[in-house]
Amino acid sequence: MEASEQPAAAATAAAARRVSLPSGDDDSARHAILRQEQGAHGVYRGGSSLFMLDEPRIRVPPPVLSPSIVNICRAYSSGLPHVTEMLDDDDEEDADYELEEEEDEDEEDEEEVNEDEVEGLQMGDVDMGSFSEPGRNFLSKVWKEYEPICVDGVVVAAECKHCARNICAEWKHGSSSLRKNSKRCIERKKALRVADQLNASIMTPDGVALGPWTFNQAVSRKELKRMIVLHELPFSLVEYDGFRRFVSSLNPRFKMICRKIVHSDCLKAFMEEKQCLQGLFKNSKSKISLTMDLWTSNRMVGYICIIAHFIDDQWQPQKRIVKFTAIESPHTGVVMFNTMVKFIREWNIEDKLFALTLDNASNNGAMMKLLKIHLLTKNMLFCGGRLFRQCCAAHVINLICQAGLDYLSPMISKIRETVKYIRSSPARKEKFEEIVSHLGISCEKNPCLNVCTRWNSTYIMLATEKEFRLVFDSLAIHFA
Repeated sequence: MEASEQPAAAATAAAARRVSLPSGDDDSARHAILRQEQGAHGVYRGGSSLFMLDEPRIRVPPPVLSPSIVNICRAYSSGLPHVTEMLDDDDEEDADYELEEEEDEDEEDEEEVNEDEVEGLQMGDVDMGSFSEPGRNFLSKVWKEYEPICVDGVVVAAECKHCARNICAEWKHGSSSLRKNSKRCIERKKALRVADQLNASIMTPDGVALGPWTFNQAVSRKELKRMIVLHELPFSLVEYDGFRRFVSSLNPRFKMICRKIVHSDCLKAFMEEKQCLQGLFKNSKSKISLTMDLWTSNRMVGYICIIAHFIDDQWQPQKRIVKFTAIESPHTGVVMFNTMVKFIREWNIEDKLFALTLDNASNNGAMMKLLKIHLLTKNMLFCGGRLFRQCCAAHVINLICQAGLDYLSPMISKIRETVKYIRSSPARKEKFEEIVSHLGISCEKNPCLNVCTRWNSTYIMLATEKEFRLVFDSLAIHFA
């Protein structure tokens, strides 16, 4: 071939190669062919890649090229055989690789579903709120840790409940992104560590490990209210610094309330229980018997307490305190009668009364006469009211015992005065304890006084003073 014909032939070959260039998004083959036109030792800048080719070697500087591009360039440097076929082979390999990845992800999904024991779950088994996406089942338990973000009724993302991060959650992406974020989420790891520590270290009194637990502010407030009512604690307990620090050490998330809120919660609970008990009395088929007692506190305030006794539907005896309030003075029969009538109407139990038990005080007798007449006029009493009044058995027994103790009154009075003498001065009490220690007397009880309305208190006083008989003799010599 002549020299003049060589440029034309080269141009024709280049044009032919351009026509046969493969089409598609990957321009690697195009770049390799155009590079071949620049010469074996030239430099070609194509796209964002830089090729430096030496015959027959390839030097690929960073960034590293994909295996398909390297293979194409190596093939062109050695003779350019069937570039299109090589690209097709690479596409098939990439497709196979992607298919294998998808199969692996599907297997991971199946494994996770099996591990979580959620095989065959319906959408309602996973808490997705009120949302539902047609044609999509949220089988994975991972959704329990995410809130779905919807656009036009379709889930497009999910917000992590631990770190509030938004993760792509479209149908075509599956749940692998959510699982990956759950594995990386630092806040979730902290929560799991705390849960593991609780499950591993906290045991019930029976020696059983506690299960999963979720903090609930409302439940904690309810238990606080119950504790205050059950143990008759002051409302100001919640304002004690020591109590606040103690609760904070148990759970810092609990928001402590003030005494006014505790007072309001207790009153609200009282009204709820009262309504519940009124409904129970209304629907009960049994009669109701009442017991009543009246006393005066050390602050000279009179109180009345009424307890209802009844048989429930399971034939079990039940009792409830239905009235505990201050009563105005004087505590006459008329005042007590008005209090009882108001109580009976408030609870709507006029037609359910069977008997009323109280002691033998004169004001109680006057009140019973007025109340019996009031109920008989409405025909509300069983057997014409012959069984309505019942005497307090404990009061009757106390009267019998006190009558018998009158014969021992001189001895009991001396013992009582001796105890009062010891307890009336700190010096005498210290001397008494010193003698007890010297004689080696081991008695957990201290000298006590009896109460005239409780016969058993007289017995306890005599039994206790018997243990300190030698101490009393020593005190008599010391103070003689």
